This record gives sequence, structure tokens and C-alpha cells, in this order.
Amino acid sequence: MVQMSWLLDKKYLFLWVFIALSSVLGGMVFFSGQKPIGILTYVNGHSMEPTLPNGTKICLFRNFPVVSGDIKTGDIVGIHFNGKNINMVKRVIGIPGDQIVFGKDGYIYRNGEQMKEDYIIGNPKFFLTPGFSRVLLQIERFGGILPSNMFLVLGDNRRNSLDSSEYGLIHFDQILGTVEVKNAGNCGE
Repeated sequence: MVQMSWLLDKKYLFLWVFIALSSVLGGMVFFSGQKPIGILTYVNGHSMEPTLPNGTKICLFRNFPVVSGDIKTGDIVGIHFNGKNINMVKRVIGIPGDQIVFGKDGYIYRNGEQMKEDYIIGNPKFFLTPGFSRVLLQIERFGGILPSNMFLVLGDNRRNSLDSSEYGLIHFDQILGTVEVKNAGNCGE
């Protein structure tokens, strides 16, 4: 049987504390310096025009760990629509806790203020599509307030986009990451 009583000797206490602190601090430095993981891909379709034309090279960044609060209104995100086995790029219009109203005047109101959507092709008024009643009912069911971990996402080219207007609100778990165009050439580096 091996004698290990020396491990408990007080003269080694400093050594054990030093090793423990070095390990913790080293891990903090290592993990805090990690860059987001980037996946290089291309836009396939016209739903995000004019912001992201068909064929645009983009970088999908996934930070680990991603939390719901990392996603902001106006962000462009990669999403996976459950049950449809498709991935898309869309703009975040509403985040958890936002009050969303689709006004009779055709504009979207977020927390009582008309959204300024200068990235939309043509008239910025919202166009109701036949499938849009699903997301309207979802939002109404929650009193007009987006629930925890639920997001409203729409394409910039509203007349030519499959998004929350077709599939409803998306859960945070469906967000693959944020999209960047300017750094797409250095994706993952």
C-alpha cells in the first residue's frame, strides 16, 4: 500500500493552493480569449434583399455558450425551422419581453414605437401574407408580449420571404448564431 500522508502535510499546503489557483486562473484566461466559431456559407435566395443579395458570402458566428440575451433586435441570425429541416437567414424583429403590434396602417410597432425599417425593399409597410394569421394568434395569445426565449424573425424582402409570418415565432434553441458579412473572408480565423 502506498503511503500518501505527505499529501496532507502542512508544508505542501502552499503548493496545493498554488496549483489550484493556477489551474482556475489559467482556465479563465484560456476560455475568455476564445473567438466565436464561424461557419462560412452563402445566401441562397432573395428573402433578405437588399441587405443580403442571393449569393452573398456570409459568416455564421456561434458563440459558446449562447444565451437568449445575446440576440438583439435588428440582428441578422441563422435559424433552423423545426419540423421543416431547413436553415434560413432572417432579421430579428422582436425579442422576449417586446410588445409587438402590427398596426392597421401597415407598420410594425415594437414597444409602442413604429419600427424604422429602412432596409426593406420598397414600401416599408408590412404586407400580410395568407399564413401570417398563425404568428398573429401566437402574439395575441401572450397578450402581445413575446414570451421568454421566443423571437419574431422576418426577411427584409417581405413580399418574398418565408419567416415567422409563415412558421410562427421561433424558440431561442432554433437560432444557430449571428450573421456577419464584413468579416466573412476571415470566418473562423
